[in-house]
Amino acid sequence: MFKKTALAASISLALSTTAQADYRWEAGVDLSGSDNNSISVDGTFYLKPVDTSKGPLAEAAFQDHSSYVTANYTDGEYDGDIINDLEYKNYGVSGRYITDSAGWILDLGYQRNEPDNPFNTGPDNFEIDQFSVGGGKYLTDNTTLVGRYIYAEGDDGADFDRYTLELEHLFQLSWGGIKVDATYGLVDLDDRDDVDIYQIGGTYYPTNNLGFGASYAKTDELLDEIEAYSVFAEWFINEQIAASIEYTDAELDDSDVDADTIVFGVRARF
Repeated sequence: MFKKTALAASISLALSTTAQADYRWEAGVDLSGSDNNSISVDGTFYLKPVDTSKGPLAEAAFQDHSSYVTANYTDGEYDGDIINDLEYKNYGVSGRYITDSAGWILDLGYQRNEPDNPFNTGPDNFEIDQFSVGGGKYLTDNTTLVGRYIYAEGDDGADFDRYTLELEHLFQLSWGGIKVDATYGLVDLDDRDDVDIYQIGGTYYPTNNLGFGASYAKTDELLDEIEAYSVFAEWFINEQIAASIEYTDAELDDSDVDADTIVFGVRARF
């Protein structure tokens, strides 16, 4: 009931907002179902107004080289085959600063993960704090390359380091655009082999208001290899209000073990 009420309130707030071109604030609510049931809320403040006239509305902050601070909170429960059943709460804050002239990028972030499984004292019950720092640059007006370091510390004393390299590029077209992204990550574990993470994705914008996309991710050498496939769509009803849907299927290699998640979202800008 709480999740339905929260989503309805968010839609009502979005629909009551007066239309305008630029924005400083963005807020969103996501509801997920199937094997992963959760509600997520997030809010972002941009250090200067974001120009929405340069291309696809979903990529406005990316194209405008916008600096921001964002916070998020998720409350959910997981019921699937890949990990044990558990409830969890995640919350965090992060930010990105971009220099106006040269386009240098600085990222900072903190994330807290709190799983709660009263029937299990194993690894999936450890609370984890993650601290991240990243740096990179706009190689062109629509291309970024960012390296990131993440330090994660569990309340059981275990910790690990993660390194990622992230590339994003938007092909600007007269009617919309095509966004592509790729990430390589390496997780350095103290007492076992390193874990490789690969992710690629793309979004096609037939108009500035509408986008369709897909992504693929693979985690290599983490007990068993995990592959995840996602498809998604987002529609800006106007310049301030967007609705989205995403479907993800994750599976263990060479097995019948998998988990799927469907996410409905709404977003408002003001």
